[in-house]
Amino acid sequence: MKKLIGWLTALSIIGSSSSMVVSCNKDNSWDVRPDKPKLDSNLAKKLLASISGDSSLADIDFGSFFSSDDATKIVVNMINELISRQYSFDSKNKQISDLGWSSKYGKEDNGSIEQSFRDLYSEDTRSIAEDNLFLEYTKALSSNENYDFNIQAKYLYDLNLVSKTSVKLLNDNDGKLSGKTAELDPSNVNDKAIYFKKNGKGKSLLWKYSGEIVPGITDKDEDIQTSNLPTINDLTAEYSKIEEEDKTKFYVDKDCTKRVSAKTALFIRFQQYFESKLLEDINTNLLTKSFLDANMFKIKSEGTSESGVKNGVYLNTASPIFSKTQSWSNNTNEKLKTNVKMVWTVKYDNTKKDLDLESEIKTKLKKFINPANGEMLSPSETSITDILEILSKLGEQSKEETPTNPYNPVIDDSNSYDPYFGQGGFKGFTIYNNDSSIGDSPISGANYESAVKSWNNGPGIILKSPEKYSFTDKDNGNYEEIVVVLPVYMIELLGGSGANIYQIKGKDQADTIDINLGKSVSNKTEFKDIWDRPINEKLHTKDIQDLIADSSKRDSMLNQLKYLVSNDSTSSELAKTSLYSLYLDKDLVYYAGLYNEIGKYIKNEDDYDE
Repeated sequence: MKKLIGWLTALSIIGSSSSMVVSCNKDNSWDVRPDKPKLDSNLAKKLLASISGDSSLADIDFGSFFSSDDATKIVVNMINELISRQYSFDSKNKQISDLGWSSKYGKEDNGSIEQSFRDLYSEDTRSIAEDNLFLEYTKALSSNENYDFNIQAKYLYDLNLVSKTSVKLLNDNDGKLSGKTAELDPSNVNDKAIYFKKNGKGKSLLWKYSGEIVPGITDKDEDIQTSNLPTINDLTAEYSKIEEEDKTKFYVDKDCTKRVSAKTALFIRFQQYFESKLLEDINTNLLTKSFLDANMFKIKSEGTSESGVKNGVYLNTASPIFSKTQSWSNNTNEKLKTNVKMVWTVKYDNTKKDLDLESEIKTKLKKFINPANGEMLSPSETSITDILEILSKLGEQSKEETPTNPYNPVIDDSNSYDPYFGQGGFKGFTIYNNDSSIGDSPISGANYESAVKSWNNGPGIILKSPEKYSFTDKDNGNYEEIVVVLPVYMIELLGGSGANIYQIKGKDQADTIDINLGKSVSNKTEFKDIWDRPINEKLHTKDIQDLIADSSKRDSMLNQLKYLVSNDSTSSELAKTSLYSLYLDKDLVYYAGLYNEIGKYIKNEDDYDE
């Protein structure tokens, strides 16, 4: 792996200008580095294929990927992606070895990482981008934007399947993961597009907009003019409480035998945009994410048994993914705190004379919310979705009353639906550490931002003041926003509330082990015991407990949180220093731009001695 920079050098100094930068190393190696390298795209693609072990990269059309003169950015992104995957591979095999499992991930004949691990790595990365695409698409639908048309006609991305991929399938009868995958090939017309059945019934509908031509499928003029676009209700049906047989279902085949989730359907529908834009956007954080992922847990010896040495998995609460997200104090008089919160808002027009918003909220939520602080009275029994549903139907009369309702929530272009519970008005995750946001805050500048920062209760409605349930919208003074918050605790996400303890998995299906919710062998349940104290009782939530019953949804949220924490500058600096030093040699960084970008992070033994 130390040869990585040497290989990438060929990408960088195929041609270079006469402009030079002098660099004085103590051993006088590489005193002069060219500072304006030029990329040769054909050789670059061959080298990428060689390094990654994916021969298809030598033929792929990278579009504008090599048109930029910013070689430093391009090469650094490639280095980050390759090191991220290599470190994940090495770390996983070390974990497998430490746990005494025999089956490890290996290398192909050409020296590249075996396909099964590359698929596993891609799934983790893809889940982050799938969540982001879900937010984008539902936001566009809320503002009546034809997202499909714009992606193709305005931004010039192809729609539907463009390259081979694999997807996880769902059981048709219950919507759960089936354990099966489908290999999709764009050369097979049956794999080309997405189909769906509204309300789980009737004939299958081809996902397309009016005027869209799907080669090999829309052969007739009437087919081309037909529009079948899913609605918000279709995309969020799998999160709803309606019967499974009545939910809209998505398929990757016309015969509707291969069911997939709404998020997977979006990935296939917009594959080129997804892989060219969304994945590229998160690429800069992959290095830090892989570092966070590998350092979440520690393997410790638990003694010996008849079968030999027994090791267990314990929380590494010093890891940024834990230390940046919640407190882990053992103080019996101190309630646990989380920095991670999911935030939704419901907007109402406050100019209507017949609207008494505060009174209506208090009346409708008196059985669920503590009016003194806005906290949910029974968070282990009532869900955030229940609260949001009530808030979206304020003023709704009973059958005996006059069927008029002045309380109609305002839907604007900021209205996304979350990819975990399918609820509208989602603003995003906030992570405030020591009062500063890690990464960009989705509620920056909002009138309720400081209230979200200081919230240290369980799920509920954030009050502006005692019994004042709403905040004025910063962008439109005629709107009032009711702010709903779900604090997310890592201890609960990992199974601390009782069931569904998080598992470490090896290569073989039989190789699984529950983690211990403690940091030492002498106190394996330390943090579960803290979590179960009466002082933390109102922090337990039905929402997270229901979510982690589906391992794919838990993994998706964990991946999103790792990605968000990877925006932390301290964690990023630590990851770069650790991984660049592990895999790279700064004496082989052959040009100034790249050296200035990554050379400062590469440490050798002499540097550490100093």
